[in-house]
Amino acid sequence: MVLWVLEQDDPALNAVVWRFVGNDLGLRRALARGVPFGPGRTKPLPVRSIHERQEPEIPESYVRHGLVGALRRADLMPSARAAASMVLTRGDWETVGAANDELALPGYPRWALSVRPDCPPALRARFGSHPKFTHRLRQAGVLDGPAAYATAHGPASRVLEVLSLGHVMFPARVRDAEDALRPLVRDHLGGREEAWAVLAQIVGTFHGTAPELVVTAGAIA
Repeated sequence: MVLWVLEQDDPALNAVVWRFVGNDLGLRRALARGVPFGPGRTKPLPVRSIHERQEPEIPESYVRHGLVGALRRADLMPSARAAASMVLTRGDWETVGAANDELALPGYPRWALSVRPDCPPALRARFGSHPKFTHRLRQAGVLDGPAAYATAHGPASRVLEVLSLGHVMFPARVRDAEDALRPLVRDHLGGREEAWAVLAQIVGTFHGTAPELVVTAGAIA
């Protein structure tokens, strides 16, 4: 969800996101510098309520080795996270991708980069495809997109609560979730008031996904 909000390239929304990415030093640096995240955007953004003095510093030892050098030297997760936080722009991600294609980066740096919300999906796929790797990405909250979140995650009440913020926080992406759920809602709920009444009664305690909730409410009604 953080990425979907950042893709709006709205300085006011970025100031809100800033408060929730305290552990992601790379995102904090990018936000402090006004790095754009939306597709096709290159011009730096105005920075509101975020000052450069708040930008986390990069240790001199990492700067000395350079981006790729720091990543290749990282042999533990803390050092991998520190090196990964040097990746800020699309150009940085391209540099990382080229280096990995030439010689695969060590496991910890690949993992630290993969769980970054702004890691390009194509590069993330090149970092690893083992089921354990995919499971860790899911645990870290990395999603393919709003449609996957709407249809494959639960509980439904939490998913729908997050998606309800979409028209304000990530309007360009929430349509994907709506399109994924619309056929199910039409087929199983439609204009049937009793089906919507059942859904309202069970949504708070339902532990399944949103599609399962819709189908269940329709069947009960």
